[in-house]
Amino acid sequence: MRSGERELRPGAPQQQAVLAQLLLRPGLAVPMWDLVTGVWGDDPPDCAVSNLRTYAWRLRRLLEPDPAAPRLLVSVCDGYRLDAPGCSVDALRAVELADRAAAARDGGHPERAGELVADALGLWRGEPLAKVPGPFAERQRERWNELRTTLLEERYDLELARGRARAVIPELTALAAEHPGRERLHGLLMRALHATGRTTEALALFQRVRRTLVEEQGMEPGRELAAVHRRILEDTRDSRDASGDTAATGAGDRPGTGARPDAGGPRPGPHTGPPAGGGLRAEAGAHGAAAGAGPAAPPGTAPAASPGGGFARVVPAQLLRSVPDFVGRSAEVETLCTLLTAPVPDRRSLPLAAVSGMGGIGKTSLVLHVAHQVRDHYPDGQLYADLRGLDPDPEDPAIVLGAFLDGLGCPVHLLPDTVDARARLLRTVLDGRRVLIVLDNAADAAQVRHLVPGAPGCAVLVTSRAQLPDLEGAVQLGLGRLLHEDAVTLVGRIIGPDRLAAERADVQALVGACGQLPLATRIVSARLAARPGWPIASLAARLTDEARRVSELKVGDLAVEAAFDLSYHHLPAAQARAFRLIAVATAADVGPQAAAAILQTGEEETEELLEALVSASMLESPAPGRYRVHDLLRVFGRARARAHDRAEADLAVENLLGHLLATACNAFAQIVPGDSVVGSLASLGARGSEFTDSQGARRWAAEHFEAAVLAVQTCADHADDEPFGRLLPAATDLLVALSPFVGDLRHEQLAPAALRVCDAAKRRGDQRSFGRAQWLSCSFALRAGRLSAARAHAGRAVRAARAADDVAILRQALNDLGLIAVTLRDFDAAITHYEEALALARRLGHRSGEIAISLNCALAHVRLGRTDTALRTAQEALDAVHELEDDSALAYALYVRGVALTGAGRCEEAVRALTEALDACRRAGDDSREVHARYRLADALRRLGRLPAAESMAREAVALARRRGDEPGEGQALLVCGRVLAQRSDAEGARVYLGQALQIFDVLGLPERRDAEELLESLADPA
Repeated sequence: MRSGERELRPGAPQQQAVLAQLLLRPGLAVPMWDLVTGVWGDDPPDCAVSNLRTYAWRLRRLLEPDPAAPRLLVSVCDGYRLDAPGCSVDALRAVELADRAAAARDGGHPERAGELVADALGLWRGEPLAKVPGPFAERQRERWNELRTTLLEERYDLELARGRARAVIPELTALAAEHPGRERLHGLLMRALHATGRTTEALALFQRVRRTLVEEQGMEPGRELAAVHRRILEDTRDSRDASGDTAATGAGDRPGTGARPDAGGPRPGPHTGPPAGGGLRAEAGAHGAAAGAGPAAPPGTAPAASPGGGFARVVPAQLLRSVPDFVGRSAEVETLCTLLTAPVPDRRSLPLAAVSGMGGIGKTSLVLHVAHQVRDHYPDGQLYADLRGLDPDPEDPAIVLGAFLDGLGCPVHLLPDTVDARARLLRTVLDGRRVLIVLDNAADAAQVRHLVPGAPGCAVLVTSRAQLPDLEGAVQLGLGRLLHEDAVTLVGRIIGPDRLAAERADVQALVGACGQLPLATRIVSARLAARPGWPIASLAARLTDEARRVSELKVGDLAVEAAFDLSYHHLPAAQARAFRLIAVATAADVGPQAAAAILQTGEEETEELLEALVSASMLESPAPGRYRVHDLLRVFGRARARAHDRAEADLAVENLLGHLLATACNAFAQIVPGDSVVGSLASLGARGSEFTDSQGARRWAAEHFEAAVLAVQTCADHADDEPFGRLLPAATDLLVALSPFVGDLRHEQLAPAALRVCDAAKRRGDQRSFGRAQWLSCSFALRAGRLSAARAHAGRAVRAARAADDVAILRQALNDLGLIAVTLRDFDAAITHYEEALALARRLGHRSGEIAISLNCALAHVRLGRTDTALRTAQEALDAVHELEDDSALAYALYVRGVALTGAGRCEEAVRALTEALDACRRAGDDSREVHARYRLADALRRLGRLPAAESMAREAVALARRRGDEPGEGQALLVCGRVLAQRSDAEGARVYLGQALQIFDVLGLPERRDAEELLESLADPA
């Protein structure tokens, strides 16, 4: 890898895997879990997150050697973003060139297309991501290999168009052998052979490929390869005709293709496909025995019924056109194509698929795309009907059956009157035929049943906004939103690749505002295409205003709001109310208990309402017991809720916040029993879920963390309006109640919410909420190693807590000021802060808090040389924690005693105390304290001259700190490693460790940098 003029070595394979994910998503925030699963799959090791943080730190040092330069790798939310231009990545450049080549060819510029294809192929240097581990890299290798093969196909196609058939035959032969399943390659080779006079070989190749497809996959060649074969046969036949020979029917001809069109074709029925005259072929006798069909009627006459009730058959082609810019849905397309192309002899019943999803999600586009792909498997025709399922007057199945029979050639005067009789006639007519039926916008399974024939050679595709689980034998396929990159690609296909490349970041924002809903994405793309002078950012900005977002999403007769209205007005009253209130109250997933609190209904009734809304595609259910509203549907639902009953909408918001806060308080009490903060939290009078153990509390917090944070952000963002301003104290306390559940990852999600609360509370003059949010911001800054920011937040928290007489938070903020002062080596100030915090803990009766603060104070006394005071405090704490039976508190007390003993020069005793502390850390699962216990133990061993043991312990501390992503702890452990090696006279090794420690201390702004510098200076080579 190169950066400017430097060649970079991206490190270990797993670090390369992380870098690959970031490089291939330039400018995008990649969530931590995506990075983890991309490297290790769905079963990552426990240390995955901490390892990833280490890799990110190393990559940042690699990519950003100049600290003053703008940062390329930045932490965002719960992951990372690499701000590198996409054009700097060969793989992404290849995709861009491929898109431009396709546009050039479509625009009638084959020469330019050929140049672009050649440029794209020139970017390959062996196998992409060779030897990079992980599922992400494996998927990307497949993706880029597929792209390269596609580009090669395009190159050979362009070469053939330029008359260079003979030159490409050797390469095409090798590539087709390498990819025996790629029909396009075989078709290109057939064209090349035919063009060079080797027609016999071309036809023989087709027969070999066809035989392989039939024997191994049970399917005939696709439309493109069959068309190449047909053209070669026609060329051969034309040559024979020109020389006076009689043309013979080729072995590859399909039945009926040579029949003369029926000029007087049947009339279309209501809401079916295009008129028969535009897309029907008269077919006489292809399958006449099976259907009782007679000969074709003469042109201009109505088909005559045969004595057996048959009639001249036509081949309907009623499918609406497939959208030319269809993107994504590869898994769904594959599922449907596999179902519809299964060999007829292997079918146990007629293939039937029901595709469901919310309005605008792209059901019809998907079904038509698939139908056109498989139409060659249904040579007897395709029927289409819009069932208008959400209209006040849905289509009558009897009328649809009449239209289908009309389209199949049945004279209108012979149609039976009843729906059952027409259904029987349709089954009779289609027996032995292969016809594909598309039923769009079905209301329910009852509307569909009469329209499904019995012949296994036929197939039916159904779309419906409602799920159709009672449609017997149907494969159920629910559609969700487009993948983000697929939605971006859709925009690019409509507005053009150049404009997409120039304003890609704004397109990303636009797609996000559209919730990756295909209809919305298509609408904004069409608006942009009609306004080539508009900056994309201007439309994206208009969509950031929630109040106008849905109304902005319309162009011509396409409108997202109209699509949503159809579904909403079709809901029964109770379901419509549930949809409105869940939309207005939630911003993330919700469970049945929270939903019951919002709706003020029983849990069983609530679950029935939620499931009914899922069936109607108004809610999604991403996991058992979890429900959510699509982003745009939520905006639509909020508007409907406030228009319907503003007071009820406001109460729904309050009900959810009250439930979350009450439950979070119960969870907090399980994790930090006896903490005085719980008693000072706001109450909205709600009853929350109860917990019997800490594991249950942690599970709840993990499941509801996102919903709680978004609820807080919503209150903060709208604090100038009611009821949100009134609820701000409760929202702030919800953040406080969640704080014990914040690990290395989650604090990055809570930190922005806390800052939003700070701003909102300041505007409202709410000192209590302001102080609490500032204290939380201090805690998060400490976790991130940002001491200057932490000190500023803590100072503001202390002032606000004093003003609001918020004793519980004042104690916490003073303790944090003490921690910061110790880190900055202002030990007298630290003791002052600790002593005030200690007095407040005693006033509150918070025993565990009192012990923790006294131990913090003892460490400051050690740094001032007052080891007797520190040892006395540590012993008092040890006596107290033995009564509490708390291994974590015991580990801290032993740790402080060990540090004090080391400071007193009693290193043998220190080793014993720190070894006991290490054991207690392991029992408590406290790997954060374990890092510190290890490097302190290593230092005590060093002072005793036990250098091998000291080095081993210090190395283990470094490794554990790196696994946890604990950069301050890593720096301290590296410093001890340097001291050990210096004492062993290994100056070179010591300099390595000390250099790494110095780099960390520099980045974090820690005063220990001076310790590392001084030791490095003492090791400097006199020469």
